Amino acid sequence: AYVIYTSGTTGVPKGVMVEHRSVCNTINDLFNVYQDDILRVTAYTSYVFDVSVSEIFASLLQGLELHILTSSIRKDSEALSDYFIDNRINLAYLPPILLHQLPQKSYPNLKSLLYAGEPCDKQTAKLWSSVVKIYNYYGPTESSIYATVKQILSDEVEQIGRPIRNTKVYVLDVHMMPVPEGVVGELYIG
Repeated sequence: AYVIYTSGTTGVPKGVMVEHRSVCNTINDLFNVYQDDILRVTAYTSYVFDVSVSEIFASLLQGLELHILTSSIRKDSEALSDYFIDNRINLAYLPPILLHQLPQKSYPNLKSLLYAGEPCDKQTAKLWSSVVKIYNYYGPTESSIYATVKQILSDEVEQIGRPIRNTKVYVLDVHMMPVPEGVVGELYIG
């Protein structure tokens, strides 16, 4: 489908070839979140970041209204807040730092928030999960945007949740053997 450049956690840039079937799998899984009368969605991320693929196609393939945010709105939490209200936005992806800065006021049409890429702080997660459905998505670029999802019900931000459809995750030791629950290991995605 595309080649995207990332350094991941290594700091060494590399090109990742993402297959159509992987993108389709991720987007189909996102359809589970794009429910509950979701009609208007924002596109927060730049088109050079893999999250933009999920924002654009999960919305357009369902015939939803996609609002592409300007850079000035993306950088200003007050402007973003006003945009959500004025345009009756139902679902948005936001980086955790911006989610933390989003003014705590009434968003009558907002139903769901997604975040990914880094952990959300517990206080922010607890606040927003009491108002809307909030989802933590996790996955390296190589797994086509996301590999796991967790609906945050309070402040369990350290959990990455369950594998998205058609995906398996394993926590393995240095000998590639599954580790017991609670034991530290390396995450493998299949």
